[in-house]
Amino acid sequence: SPNAGSPVAPRPPSSQAPSAAEDEAPALGPEEPAPTDENFPQTQDDLRPQSVSASSFIRNPVHPHGPEQAFDDDLGTAWNEGTRGPGDGEWIEADLGASHRIERVTFTTGWDYSSARHGDLFPLNSHIRHVRVTFDGGHPIERDVGFDERQLVLDGLHVRARSVRIEAVTVWPGTRWSDLSIAEVCARATTFIAAPER
Repeated sequence: SPNAGSPVAPRPPSSQAPSAAEDEAPALGPEEPAPTDENFPQTQDDLRPQSVSASSFIRNPVHPHGPEQAFDDDLGTAWNEGTRGPGDGEWIEADLGASHRIERVTFTTGWDYSSARHGDLFPLNSHIRHVRVTFDGGHPIERDVGFDERQLVLDGLHVRARSVRIEAVTVWPGTRWSDLSIAEVCARATTFIAAPER
């Protein structure tokens, strides 16, 4: 090794390109801020759940009311819970199949649809009064929901998770039917696109 104080010749610049490992960006960890430079283009996509589940639902072969009805892009169908009472504590959950960086969750707080036979279904069925949304069983977000507040948007979440659960902690009872209904749920996530090789 050189003696203390001895001058050290500068290292000539390397003509080799950095290795793939050196040039590769680190993977995102849970809830880390997204990269914003030009090497990390990104899109936001609505997610399709791999599977859905619910605390209960009405089993009707003619007019299905299972949890999948809340993820079909059709306000004319809805998940209807099937327990006795107005629906306090009932929940619906989406398994997204893999971990995603979830940015937004949007859902109707009831059955926001007008039918030819019954008219406006929103006040006729129970709808959410206080909601708890959890991601992989954690990161709880709670909101009070007004009587006429038909849609709730939770934005700017930046939460990495595989599952999203919406729980109606309390509900506004329906004026005609006691079943809690949710017509549509949508989760949106950021997708990072790999930079092209140079």
